[in-house]
Amino acid sequence: MAKNTDAWLKRAKEILAKGHTSHDTVPFAPSILAALYGPRSTHLEAFNRRLEEISRLKEGADFQRHRCAYATIENVVGEIENGLIENLRTRVAGEILGELVGLGKEILTDNTDSSKNVSAVLIAAAYDTRQFGAHSPHQVFDGRPKLEEVIGALKTSGILVGSEVSIAQS
Repeated sequence: MAKNTDAWLKRAKEILAKGHTSHDTVPFAPSILAALYGPRSTHLEAFNRRLEEISRLKEGADFQRHRCAYATIENVVGEIENGLIENLRTRVAGEILGELVGLGKEILTDNTDSSKNVSAVLIAAAYDTRQFGAHSPHQVFDGRPKLEEVIGALKTSGILVGSEVSIAQS
């Protein structure tokens, strides 16, 4: 979830207080959807599809567009206030963590140096907080190399070879 959820919630409530005909509703709705659910989320895609459908109306398109955006913002506010967005993100993050650690453990059963190297990369990725929503996935940490750079360095030095590189990158 966006780190500044409180700011998004505050702005959403300000817009809702103005009513469904506020000029802010239509541009704000996709912004909050992208920020809280992701730019490729099904929520945002559904909203955009609905706006396309509304644009084909012969009459009342503006009213319907504002009404759709207003209802979308109301729904997001309700989901934030009831903890639904954060709980979903936490659950998904936990599943990803479990999968990466499980795959790392499974690869270790080969008991070779290369399997240990691939396993170490997978487990390191599992604990990379950028993967689990503690921070924005686009946030850059000063002095901390990206996982891709670490994998590249391990490949260059010959520690990861052949299919190990693609497994570590997946």
